[in-house]
Amino acid sequence: LSTVPLLMHKVYRRLERYGREDESMPQLNWRTKLLQSISFKPWLQKYHQWAFSVANQPTTNWWNQTQTLLAKPVFKRWRKLFGGRIQYCLTGGAALNAEVAQFFLNIGFPIYQGYGLTQTSSVVTFNRPQNNQPGSVGEIRLGTNIKIAQDGEILVHGTGIMQRYWKATSATNKTLKNSWLHTGDLGYLDSLGRLFLTGRKKHQFKLTTGKYVTPIPLEQNLELSPLVQKALVVGEEQKYCAALIFIQESNLQLRAIKMGLIHYPVEALIDNPCIQALYQSIIDEANCHFPYWTTIKKIKLLSPLDDPSIFFQASEVDQRNLLLERLKPLIEDLYNDSSRQESSHNQAEGCQGIPLVSCPMSAKSLKTSY
Repeated sequence: LSTVPLLMHKVYRRLERYGREDESMPQLNWRTKLLQSISFKPWLQKYHQWAFSVANQPTTNWWNQTQTLLAKPVFKRWRKLFGGRIQYCLTGGAALNAEVAQFFLNIGFPIYQGYGLTQTSSVVTFNRPQNNQPGSVGEIRLGTNIKIAQDGEILVHGTGIMQRYWKATSATNKTLKNSWLHTGDLGYLDSLGRLFLTGRKKHQFKLTTGKYVTPIPLEQNLELSPLVQKALVVGEEQKYCAALIFIQESNLQLRAIKMGLIHYPVEALIDNPCIQALYQSIIDEANCHFPYWTTIKKIKLLSPLDDPSIFFQASEVDQRNLLLERLKPLIEDLYNDSSRQESSHNQAEGCQGIPLVSCPMSAKSLKTSY
């Protein structure tokens, strides 16, 4: 299977919902039909939830490996959603979340990523079956060299690199310097020579504290939640980061019913303290895995976008700037001291179904005070 990461993200989010909601799996054959007929039983639902949590853990010790063996019946069922014969997936064209890559690797459906540009003629790095690290776009191909500039930009040299832009000397000189292609992408190489992408150089913004923030990884992490349609992280020339969250209406309404919030219109749900606390827990979980200066300290919940494709257009710098300009009044309101709301943590008291978020020790090492 060859596809874009968006499809795998959607499959991941859909599978996450199967254990929490009374939904049935797609009908494939009589065995699946039999399983679906009993899928509403609490024990099977809990088994599914447990298997999903196991699939999100690295199999780095004997206990996790044992859990993976016990969860294999569920993993097999998930693989059948792709037809049962596909052995792996190739993906590119956008970033694949590391958690999603780890999940599919653990259920026996590895995803191999590659990285390249039009200016490099083909991929310059790609994952190998014997060395497929989730979150990485792989090892460098033969005949190509990569180095990381001081500002984190990925520079590429070797066979396959373009000679110049057609009749565009100025653009060529900006992109090619001493035979090294300046990609505009940010990343790093680990000790094994695997490349990890962290964002686009021009997507970065600077806080008033002097720290630079790359918003794309934060946004992708937030969008893994089935309650988030799209996320936009902001903070240019501000002291801290904030986020505009476009809700996933149908999923939020289902969750609200389970929280005892029945027959609430979307506008009322957005302003409800318990819903605010629910989304705060999503923010807290995302904040766990990024440096302290990228911590999202404030959010604004918004109704779903009628046309989510505007965010895909925003992958280019100019389009993103246009989007930020369009949402400028909302962003200004978000940072307005008079409209600033306190954190939703205290509002969670008395609310049902608010998950408790606890950062793992590995993530807490990123969290130090200013």
